[in-house]
Amino acid sequence: EPTGHPTNLPTPHPTTARPSKQPTNEPTGRPVIVADDPDPVPAAVWVSLLDEDFSSGMGAFMPGGNIDVKYYKSVLGRKGLVRIQKNGLGSAISTSPIPFEHSYSKAKVTFSFYPNSMERRDQFCLEYNTDSSWIRSKCWSRNQFSNGKWYDNVSQDFSLPGGSSQLSIRFICAASSIHDDIIFDRVKLEAYIE
Repeated sequence: EPTGHPTNLPTPHPTTARPSKQPTNEPTGRPVIVADDPDPVPAAVWVSLLDEDFSSGMGAFMPGGNIDVKYYKSVLGRKGLVRIQKNGLGSAISTSPIPFEHSYSKAKVTFSFYPNSMERRDQFCLEYNTDSSWIRSKCWSRNQFSNGKWYDNVSQDFSLPGGSSQLSIRFICAASSIHDDIIFDRVKLEAYIE
């Protein structure tokens, strides 16, 4: 069983059940018909934008940087993995912009990773982009994890600027050597409707 420090996902708020579409009588006796909403907006809830398990390649992610991003069909007891290495002439994985169907107030990335040969000053970072610039959400440094083990369901959320209509995410490796690796097994992206 994979080991790590899972972060429980928030439980979505229950949605309000739709009223019956059958005619009903008000005190006046006039029938009331409940019409279908052509474009209903869900109640406050986390909505899935991306769920990439790398089972058939890079999937929704693109490689970046001058050091090869490596795809593995099977390694470390799992199937479908992607490795990034040092930043600064290093490598990263990123998504294309994902268009929004609704207005979202924040986003959350949940992922599994395996650090290999990372040193004390090494780290890897999650960044996001809603227009034309990358914003750093969080970095995980070597003193927060140990090499040679899986960390599953690691979660990080961040607020989205008002009026955002799309979102890209990327992981970069800020390490000192091409032998310093972060390997990803699965990446999920969700957005929150207030």
